[in-house]
Parts: sequence; structure tokens; C-alpha cells
Amino acid sequence: MSEIIGKLFVDPEDCPEDAYGFVQVLFLGAVYGFILFKSSNLIADGSELLLLVPSIAGVVGSVVLPVLGAVPDGAIVLFSGMGANAQEQLSVGVGALAGSTIMLLTLPWSLSIISGRVNLDGDGKGNYRRPKNASENWAKLMPPGNANLRQTGVVVGSEISTNAKVMVVTALIYAVIQISAFGMTGTDEKDAQADMHEVALSERLYAFICFGLCSLTFVGYLVWNVVRNSTITDDATEEMRVQAIRHGDISLSGLMSAEFHRINARAATEGYGSLDHEELKEDHDQLGRILKPFFKQYDTNNDHKMSPSEMKSLFKDLNESVSQDEIDSFFKEADKDESGYIDFQELVEAVVRYLRKGHEHPTNPIVSSVPSVSLPSDENNEEEDEEEDEIPDDLASLSAEEQQRRIKIRAMWMMSLGTFIVLLFSDPMVDVLSDLGTRTGIPSFYISFIVAPLASNASELIAATKIARKKTSKTISISHASLLGAAIMNNSLVLGIFMALMAFKGDLVWEYSAETITILLIEFIMGYLAMRSTTQTLGTGVFIMALFPLSIIFIVVLKKGFGLD
Repeated sequence: MSEIIGKLFVDPEDCPEDAYGFVQVLFLGAVYGFILFKSSNLIADGSELLLLVPSIAGVVGSVVLPVLGAVPDGAIVLFSGMGANAQEQLSVGVGALAGSTIMLLTLPWSLSIISGRVNLDGDGKGNYRRPKNASENWAKLMPPGNANLRQTGVVVGSEISTNAKVMVVTALIYAVIQISAFGMTGTDEKDAQADMHEVALSERLYAFICFGLCSLTFVGYLVWNVVRNSTITDDATEEMRVQAIRHGDISLSGLMSAEFHRINARAATEGYGSLDHEELKEDHDQLGRILKPFFKQYDTNNDHKMSPSEMKSLFKDLNESVSQDEIDSFFKEADKDESGYIDFQELVEAVVRYLRKGHEHPTNPIVSSVPSVSLPSDENNEEEDEEEDEIPDDLASLSAEEQQRRIKIRAMWMMSLGTFIVLLFSDPMVDVLSDLGTRTGIPSFYISFIVAPLASNASELIAATKIARKKTSKTISISHASLLGAAIMNNSLVLGIFMALMAFKGDLVWEYSAETITILLIEFIMGYLAMRSTTQTLGTGVFIMALFPLSIIFIVVLKKGFGLD
């Protein structure tokens, strides 16, 4: 622990060596763990807010979210190798790396299958079709037999298989440093320190090579995320935007401000007819995807129609302050057949007029016609069943531009504060975990394997269960893609930090054969399951959940039974 940070925190070694001292160390660990958990959530929540800024949403989803998600584990690994007794404390960092990777690929993954399962037909296709004229909660509509291990499960997008292949490739970096470690043995059994120093020097070259591989895979993965056309990333962005509206973080006007300001600015100078049809179609399709879950909330009888009173409630849910006269005007213009109801496409056209009016250029009068565009289909009638949230009353008074400004400021301070707290508390957390190992006689690796992931990645456990309850193939795919992305970040960024410590400090030895073999085994198993089929049964979910405790047993067997370090 550095001198500056050491003056800010209680050194666990200063606690008494009796039961009271042990309780004090446990209390310190609980406090530090809770703070790391909260700060990790702060980083995640802040970075997700940036998805509400259209101009940078693509980069945020592809780069910012994956990188910041790996910050807590990376910080623990970094500080575990910075102290005077770095070789001993590195077991805490390895425990955090192994525990985080294995936990993310097992517990949240299995929970998403268990919570999001639906009935499967003979071909393995999920029953995501909501029965017509059903007003009950979708989660209660699953037919009997929903605990069948083979006939219930989830169906994910084909993109998950591609992500799994990337994960397996990045995992091979572990094999490079591990193979080199198998070939390094000391020459002087009487002088352990000289022996370790010689091994460290021999492994240093391989550490440099692995650090280079980690850097290449890290940069390559981020670039690949930016340039590729990822349906899952787009779906995750849309999901976040819908939830932000529901939770009152932003209004629909604030969310779509940039798009419609751009449309009206061009229409004012070039004329509405000069706008590119595909460009308009993209904006309207995006709006349709956002409105779809709100429309379904009122379409309880599944007749795809909406009344004027329902339209008014919907605008309120979108955090828009619209008068009754405006509602009547928009509704009358959309209700072309004067039936007293409008369908989904007519609703989107009405909202387009409303948004264009809100961003109207003084010299550009609002047009009465909206280009015909293809709106999101009702493929499989996937139901995005949501509970209503209380919406703050003050959002309607803010301009769209002000909302965007506040979103950026809030996101930046949340990410900055969260990162600062993680960096501040990771070092003392490493000391506590190491001291607990000394006091209990349990290797600090096992303590860190269990505790560190709970402090830095517990939010994924909660999020996986919550998002899976929506019981759609899209949300399950989002959940699994994020877990694979987290594993890839651990294989590149976090392992890269570890390799940098070995390469540049020069006095550290890779003595984690059992842990490395276990990480590779779990990643290969999960990679195989993800690549084998887009359908994952409940039985597969139960098996995946068992992998977490089995991985700990496997490490013990390798160490005790086979004598691996």
C-alpha cells in the first residue's frame, strides 16, 4: 500500500490478532466491498446514460461500456501487484480475475436462462408469441410444463455464436504464458529467492509477448465493435433508451432532439422533399422501435388500436407535456378513416408531426404529410411486458437541448466519481483480502475468487435476472452478449494489466497453473455451448450454474491431487 493511501485507510495488519481483530477486518472488507459495488454501479449507470446522446451512442455501446465494465477488476489486479509483497498479494488479483470471468460466464448466464425460459417446440424454437385477447401478465401465460429441463429454454440471436468465437480466441493468451511457465524451473533448490528471481527473468520475455497480444486483442475488439453492424448492440441501445424514458431520465423530445433538429434545419434550407428518403426512414424506424413497447402497454386486447384518451396517457408516459387540444389535433390528423382509433403506424406519424413541430425552424412550416416508412414488424409478437414507473413532473418543463446537456454532465460526473472511488478503494481491499487469508489459513485466492466478483460484478447478476423476465429473444441475446463481452475484456484488458506487471516489474512469477487451466476449461465449455446452438434449454442452464462451484473444486483437485501451483 502506498504511503499516501496508507494514511487514509486502516492497515488490517494493525488490527489485533484475536477474534475482535478478525471481526474488525471482516467489517473493513464488508465496507470496502459495498463501496466498490456502489462505485462499479455508478460507472455502469453513468456510461449507460451516454447511450441517450445519439451522436456518441454507437461509440459508447461499442467502446465505453466494455472498457469501463472491466475497470474494477483491472484495478484490483493492478494494486495487487504494486506492493512490496506483490508476489504474495497477486493471488488476490488472480482470484479476482478468475472469479470474475468464471462467475460472469456461469451464474448470470444460467439465471437468464432460468428466468427467461419459454416453452420450446420440437424444432427448438421458443414460444415467444403472446396469445391474442390475453390481458394477463405475459410471464403467467406460459403453458404447463415450464419446468421441463428439455422442453423449456431460451433462443438467442446468431450473433452470440460469433461473440463466443472471439472469447475463445482471446482466451488462448492464457495458454501462451502458461506453457512458458510449465517450461521454467528453478536450478537452485537451496535458495528459493534466487530460484524465483531466475524464473521471473525467464518468464519476462513471454510476459512481454502476452502483453502485446493482450493489447492487440483489446484494441482489435474495440475497433471490431465500432465498425461492425451489431444488431445486439443496437437492440441494447434501444432498450436503454426505452428504460430511460420509463424511469423519467429523459423525454422523447430530448432523446430525439438531434435527429429532428437536423431534419428541420435541412428542410428549412433545401425543402422537405429534398431530404433523402432512406435518411428519413432510419429516423422514423428508430422512433417506431422506441414507441412500440409503450403502444403495447395500452394495446391490452392486442387489437393494434389506440383511442384519444390512451394517446394522451402515452404522451404523459413519454414525459411530454401536451395539451388536450394538441392531442385532439394530432389524433384527428392521424385518424384518416375517422374511426375514432389509430393504429401503430398512424401513431408514429402523429408523433413525428409533434416532434417536428417542437424542433421547427421559424421559416419552415410544419408539413401535413409524412413519408411512408416501414415500421418495426411484430415478428413473433414478442411481448416487452413492463411495469409502469413513476415519472418526475419536472422533465416536461425542460427543453430538449437542456435535457441532453444535463444527461452529458450527469454521465461524466458519475463515471469520473465511480472510477476515482474504485481506484481509491481497490488497494485497501486487496490488503483486507490478503490479511483474511493469513488469519483464516484459507489461501487468499479462494477468498478473492468469491468476494471480489460480488463487489465488482454483482450488478450483472441482478441485471441478468431482471432483463430475462421480459421473456424475449432480443433481451436474452443482449444479456448473453454483455457477459461474453465482459469475458473478452478480462482476457484482454485485465490480463494485459497482469502481463504488464510481470513484464515491467521483472520480479513476478506466473505460478497459477490450476487457475489458468480452470479459466480455459470454463471458457471453452461456454464457448462450445454458445456456438453449438442458438437454443439453450433449462437443463443447460442448470448445468452452467453448477460450473461455478465445480470450478472451485476443480482448482483444489489440481492443486492438491496433481501438485500444480
